[in-house]
Parts: sequence; C-alpha cells; structure tokens
Amino acid sequence: MRMFENCNDSKIFKFEHCWDILKSNAKWCTTQLTKMNESNKHRSSNGNTPATHENVVNLGDESMTSTGINSDEVVRPQGRKGCKEKKMRLNDENGIVDVLKKLQCTLEKQIEFNQKELELKREKDMKQFEMREQTLRKDLELKDTGQKLKIKDQELRERESSKEARATPHYEPRYQQTYTSTAKDL
Repeated sequence: MRMFENCNDSKIFKFEHCWDILKSNAKWCTTQLTKMNESNKHRSSNGNTPATHENVVNLGDESMTSTGINSDEVVRPQGRKGCKEKKMRLNDENGIVDVLKKLQCTLEKQIEFNQKELELKREKDMKQFEMREQTLRKDLELKDTGQKLKIKDQELRERESSKEARATPHYEPRYQQTYTSTAKDL
C-alpha cells in the first residue's frame, strides 16, 4: 500500500480486500522484482545501452519461458497462454490415451470373441468326429453281421445241399429198383 501511495501521489488504496488475497502471491512478494523490471524497461527503450546477458532470452529453453527471468529465483505463475497450451497438450494426450484405451478394449473383446468362436468350432469338430466314428462303428457292425449272415447262409446251403445229396442217392437206387422190378413184373 505504501508503494501505491508513493507511486500515485498519496492517493488512498481502494482495493484492500484484493490486496489481502494477492499479498501471498509470488508476484507481489518482492518489490525489488518490480523495480528491476521497470529499470530494465526504461533501459531498453533508451536504446543507448547494449543488451546484457540478463536481457537475452533463449526461446528454445522452456524453463526460462515458464518461469521468467528472475534474479531472486522467484517463480512467477503461469500465464493464460501457457495455461491454454498446457491444457491443450493434456487434452490431446488424454484424447490419445482414450483412443488407445478404446482400441485396447476393442481388441480384448475381439480376442475374447475369437477364443469363444474357436472353442465352439472345436466342440463342433469334436461332435462331428464322434458322429463319424459312431457311423463307422455301425457300418463295421453291419458289415460284420452281414458277413456272419452270409457265412450262416452259406453253411445252411451247404447243409441243405449235403442233405439233398444224401437223400438223392438213397432215393434213386430204390426208385430204380422199384422201377426195374415193376418193369420185370410187367
């Protein structure tokens, strides 16, 4: 407040309620910082003095641009433009992170779906294999029973033919005997 009164010809400072909030801010802590900045401004406007090492700013150095040039190592708060750039970078990074998370989630779902599909295909293949195996077994059983039936049928035919063969020689000689004896009798 004394600074204000000294600079403005003893006028009363009307913003004490603001000063109570701002006095703890780093920008207002040292009066020497403001005096140095004012003296540097006046020197550079004269143009008579060459630029010193303190006035030269390296544009590529981020630490100098974010904190400013302070001889007392007082850190100034970040300005609007810096805050906006930082916010934009964070939003871009968050956007990329969100996209990557969505992509990862999609890939995980795809992997899960593919695994389920593969499992269903395996089950289907196993069922088809079992069905083929059962049909092959039934076919083999039918062939076996068919062969057994053929063998039995052949055996039956052989028995019948052997019975007929046995029955025919006994019948023919008797028939011939009877036929010849009846022919003699006649």
